[in-house]
Amino acid sequence: MNTQTATDRPALTDSQALDNSTASANARASQSLRTATSERTDALRRNAHPPSTLDRLAMRVGLALILWSRHRTRPQVDRDEQWSREAHHNRLERERRAREQAWLVAVDSLARR
Repeated sequence: MNTQTATDRPALTDSQALDNSTASANARASQSLRTATSERTDALRRNAHPPSTLDRLAMRVGLALILWSRHRTRPQVDRDEQWSREAHHNRLERERRAREQAWLVAVDSLARR
């Protein structure tokens, strides 16, 4: 049995009392937030319905407006840079094909059992 009274316990310092009160306040706030969130989620689930055609149209118009508002003019294409990029791509493609062919020849030349 615990027969200690409030006067028998050691006195809490100010920081300990503040820590205890803050912890209990945080626990109460967290619990009320969980309750409010779950109630809101339950209400949304009960009232959930598939979007109507008008809802879908409104969403598409809204997204189109967002995309249009972020639209920027297309930069001018530098023809020399484009040619250089295509030439680089072609060279990489030729090198890749040559490596693949070398592997096929090497694998084909391995002794079979």
